[in-house]
Amino acid sequence: FAVHYRDIGYCQGLNYVAGGLLVFMEAEVAFYALTAVVERILVGYFQRSMFGLLTDTAIFSELLARHLPELAAHFDAVGVSILLLTSQWFSCLYIKSLPPEAAFRCWDLVLSDGAGALFVVALRLLRHFSPVLMAMHDDIDIVLRVNTLSESLFDFDELLQYDDVPAFFDAHTVELWRVRVLEAKIMPSIAAKEEARREREGRQAGAGGK
Repeated sequence: FAVHYRDIGYCQGLNYVAGGLLVFMEAEVAFYALTAVVERILVGYFQRSMFGLLTDTAIFSELLARHLPELAAHFDAVGVSILLLTSQWFSCLYIKSLPPEAAFRCWDLVLSDGAGALFVVALRLLRHFSPVLMAMHDDIDIVLRVNTLSESLFDFDELLQYDDVPAFFDAHTVELWRVRVLEAKIMPSIAAKEEARREREGRQAGAGGK
């Protein structure tokens, strides 16, 4: 895979996805499956800028505010970084966070419904844990608690009981979200950071030449 995708090489998170695929597939089939995941679901997640992960994190923040507004407001007040959650959940397709029994049920949704399932599972996890999380007031403790609670969720059906959060986001809608957020928020931010980096390196080079 690293030879095929020289612009990606090896990135942390890929090993979890590849390992999960190898549980069910021969190596060659797992390679093509991993290729499909990277090109169609986790688009831009493993590039240097991580623009795909940043885009989906911004989308999920909007969905969280829309569908779980009290929890979203609590996270904002406490200072919880949504990226700390999504980087664990999305980039590894939940295989690092959920027990295998639940994680592979999640994979069924992701592989059948597409990237929208990433958001569905995340919303339902936080909906499931919200009574506990609403009583906590330290951002790091909340993130650690989410990870602990996720690791103990062996029965994926527990997430299916809630009617107040969406059960499906169609692939076309998710693609439109990604384009909108990428163009409006993520790419300008990446460009600004890259420009600041070049200016900083230019100043350092100038100082070193004196």
